[in-house]
Amino acid sequence: MNYSVSIIHSINPLFFAILALGLMLLGKSIYTLKTFPDLKAKSIKELVVGGVVMLGVVVLFVVLPLLSNIRIADDQLTLRLSSGFTTVSIASDQVLSAELVTLNTDPATTIDDKVVGTSSRDYREGQFTMADGSNASILLNGDQALMVKTTDQTLLLGPDNFDAFVADFNENFYPVTQ
Repeated sequence: MNYSVSIIHSINPLFFAILALGLMLLGKSIYTLKTFPDLKAKSIKELVVGGVVMLGVVVLFVVLPLLSNIRIADDQLTLRLSSGFTTVSIASDQVLSAELVTLNTDPATTIDDKVVGTSSRDYREGQFTMADGSNASILLNGDQALMVKTTDQTLLLGPDNFDAFVADFNENFYPVTQ
């Protein structure tokens, strides 16, 4: 089963600022093209730059968050983090523990610093350093998370449909402690 975080949670004010800038650039270049035929070459360059900016905005703020997901299948958990272009695969026999946690209740569940990734309001995705000094791969939205400790790393997972995800994880991958 695949689990992800809604794209709405990954959009931040920077998205709207860059989107407005791209739209203004495109609007200005179309106006210049229609109004001043002798500046056709300049307005075409502006259209290309505006198009590239708009494409970049769509890729960064729409496509990449849609690619991030958690998959549980065949005794394998796969976490795809698009911001760092990484995929983490874990077999159930590599898991040391899995427990439900609330973030910021102790140093092991407090996010200290972002290494590679995205964080906007309650949305967090990527590689982070925890307050206790450990590194964690994180894909979550909110403060409720499933902390999975493996032989190699720690995962904090909190996709949309969190209760269904925890039930599926508990039933098909590894027992969850409260």
